[in-house]
Amino acid sequence: DAILFAPYLFATTFFGALIYPEKSIVIPCLHDEHYAYQGVFRELFRRVRGIIFNAVPERELFQEIYALPGMEKRSAVVGMGFDPVLEVDADVEVDADGELPNFPYVIFSGCKEKGKNIDLLLRYFEFYHSRNGQTSTNLQLVLIGSGAIDFRESLPPGVHDFGFVSEARKSALLRNATALIQPSQNESFSIVIMEAWQRGCPVIVHAGCPVTRHHVTESGGGLYFATPDEFCGVLDRLTADPLLREELAQAGQDYVAQVYSWEAVLARFQDALRINNPLPNS
Repeated sequence: DAILFAPYLFATTFFGALIYPEKSIVIPCLHDEHYAYQGVFRELFRRVRGIIFNAVPERELFQEIYALPGMEKRSAVVGMGFDPVLEVDADVEVDADGELPNFPYVIFSGCKEKGKNIDLLLRYFEFYHSRNGQTSTNLQLVLIGSGAIDFRESLPPGVHDFGFVSEARKSALLRNATALIQPSQNESFSIVIMEAWQRGCPVIVHAGCPVTRHHVTESGGGLYFATPDEFCGVLDRLTADPLLREELAQAGQDYVAQVYSWEAVLARFQDALRINNPLPNS
C-alpha cells in the first residue's frame, strides 16, 4: 500500500523511492544543510506520492527550499512516539550504573561533534564560568554521548566528559540535571529533548534552530539563547529559581504525553498514509 523511506540523503531513499514513486512516502528528516539544495532532491520530492515531516518548522523549511505546489495535500506532520517513563524506574537506573555527580550540573547528551554545536556550547560555558567564577551554585557541565572532543586541547573548567553511557545511566543523569542543553541548530526533531522532558528535566535550546525553538515555545518547557550573555542569563535564571525549573519540566512532560504519545502519533501516521496524490505531470 505504501513504501516508506528515511532519511532523504542516502542512496537507499533516492533510488528506492523512484522504483515505485506512486507508492513511496519519504520521511526526509530535513535540516538546513548544503545537500538539501541539490536539484536531484527537488526532483525526488516532486515525483513521490507524499512527504511525512517530524515537525512544523521542518515542513516550512522544505517549502522554502523546494517551493513544490500542492504540498498541503501531499504532506503531513507526524513526529515520533514515546513510551511512558515510570517514576519507579529511577532507583533502578541509579543502581545499575553507580552514584550520580555530587554537584549541580547541566547536561549535553548526543554526538560530541561540531555539527551538533558542541564547540559553541563549550565556548559559552567557558564564558559563563569565567564571568561567574566559583559561584554559590558551582554549576558544572556534564557531557555524555559518543565521539571525542578533538577540536580542543583541553576541556574548560567545570566541564566533565562521561563518554558513552548506558540508557539507564543517561536516564538517571537527565532526571537529576538542572537542565538539558541542546545547542544544535540543525535538527528535524530532537529525540533527546523529549527524553529529558519525560524525566522531569527542563531544556535549553539555541534560538537559531527553528525546530527545537518550536518545541520549547509550543510546550513552555524550556528557554532559548543566541548570544553568550543570553546563555549566562538563562543559566542564572534556572539555577536561582527551582520553582521555574519544575514548571518548565512539567510543561514539557505534558507536551510529550499529549503530542508524542504513541496514540497521538499513530493517529497522525494513519492519516498520513491516506495521502494518495497521483504523480504530477512530467
